[in-house]
Amino acid sequence: MIRFITLLTVTLLLTISCSGGPDAEPAPTATATPTVAPIATAAPTVVPTATATPVNYRTFINRNNGLVFVLPQTWERKVESGGLQIFWSDADLMIANVPSSHQDLDSFVENWFSNKPLFVETNRTEQNNVKIVTGSVGRAYRQFVFIENAANEISIFTFGANPDYLEDYDPVFDGILNSIKIDASLIPHTPTPTPDYTHVNGDQIPAKTVAGTNSCDQRFSATAFCVELLVYEGVTNDHVQKAVDGLLAIVGRYTVSKSELTVTWPDFGPTGGLQNYLGYVIWDPETSSKDEIFDDLCMFRSVSDGLYVKLEKEICLSRVSGSLESTASGGANQGSAELRHNGYVIHSGTALYKSALQSSTAPARSLFSDPRKVTAHEYFHSYQSAHGVRILGSPPSPSIVPKTGPVWLMEGSAEYAAVKVSSLEGWMNWETQMRERMNVAKDTLAAYPNKSIDDHTTPEQKEINDQESANLGHVLSYELATWAVAYAISISSHDAIMVDYWDDLENYGYEESFRRNVGMSLQEFYILFGEFQKKSLDEQYSSISAQISQ
Repeated sequence: MIRFITLLTVTLLLTISCSGGPDAEPAPTATATPTVAPIATAAPTVVPTATATPVNYRTFINRNNGLVFVLPQTWERKVESGGLQIFWSDADLMIANVPSSHQDLDSFVENWFSNKPLFVETNRTEQNNVKIVTGSVGRAYRQFVFIENAANEISIFTFGANPDYLEDYDPVFDGILNSIKIDASLIPHTPTPTPDYTHVNGDQIPAKTVAGTNSCDQRFSATAFCVELLVYEGVTNDHVQKAVDGLLAIVGRYTVSKSELTVTWPDFGPTGGLQNYLGYVIWDPETSSKDEIFDDLCMFRSVSDGLYVKLEKEICLSRVSGSLESTASGGANQGSAELRHNGYVIHSGTALYKSALQSSTAPARSLFSDPRKVTAHEYFHSYQSAHGVRILGSPPSPSIVPKTGPVWLMEGSAEYAAVKVSSLEGWMNWETQMRERMNVAKDTLAAYPNKSIDDHTTPEQKEINDQESANLGHVLSYELATWAVAYAISISSHDAIMVDYWDDLENYGYEESFRRNVGMSLQEFYILFGEFQKKSLDEQYSSISAQISQ
């Protein structure tokens, strides 16, 4: 059963949350209340054509944008991650309200489908200023309906169904479609206040935090990120130093500029804002005050006066709590505040730093979770995010490749960067680390001979692989993905994958950026990498051995 999430707020930004060590767990998903409330009525204004089984409907009204439509009463609705899931046994519906970005409806539709490479369009019509596009994703039926609502947004209705049962659901879809209307009179008529923008640039955040240092940490001035260490009760100087060492090793090698960190989001005011904050949290589950952490971490989100501020705060608190708990026993994760934010944050707990640092000659696997390496890994995710935050498109969906690229590439490039800088710093041995990662990959994939990184491109695929086997999911995200990045570099160059690919994302999208910088499409790469996996370890390492000096 295909399930779509109904986002009844503004577009949510994609948050990257990943683990730097093998024992880290993903952060729990935040729960929020949808903005649309059902209004019980005896019957909808439009009744669909008859079906084999009578369908009873309920009217839904969104008083924030004037959107009115009907839904079958028996379809399941579940609040999750800031939205509402609406689904039945063989059909689904997603309703999203997204900013128009001052585009007309035609331009918006064209731009929206440019980010849907798997969708095959079969028909496109227009009636009463409503765009209707029909097609498929694989075998699954899809119909997209676009309409401008009364809040200067585009409302998108996405109907999905198992094609074997489409005849049963066509009348239901038509009934919902024919019921859609926009009624601006539903929006409360209150005087429009002058916007009170309380957004601050990220480098002004440190002065507002409890655990910080009142200013950007100048030790990390090689990058335009304003780095702040947020150290809470129970954390020792030794813990902090390991984090500092990890950051110092990577910030100068993978930098971002002020222009790359500047966004023009309307809620940031007429001149935009500098999204440059990078908070690094170190907390102790036993002694640190969570209230202090909540105050600090929700400080860097935009709090401009507006409709969704209360919801934002609730989402922020929920995410922070989940992210912290996922680091309580080790590992780290990286992300941003929901909806609108001033930058990024890395969460880590004291458990990550308690093990004594070992020599680079120690058993390779024992160094996989070196806190300095983990820190470098998570920093690189902020580097990635800074290059993808301005990419326009539809709300994120677990069934499609993220705007910044396949899951394996996101995780693999972060791990590659971390292993390389750790080797350059003398904490690890490059050859030993890379050989061990390939050995781990080969051992795990022996039980899954048909699996490779091309089966690990979307969040949905990652979840499936994680559920099938924790080892399988980890190998595809980290060990094999690191090698896939190394192989791409052997075809092109270090800068092509680790710098230029990210620089080109905003203008070209992930597929074209990969083709421009590697010299082939992702599909061609998957074929070649599949052949590369069959080679001996000695042959494989010989192709990437020189990369440590590049």
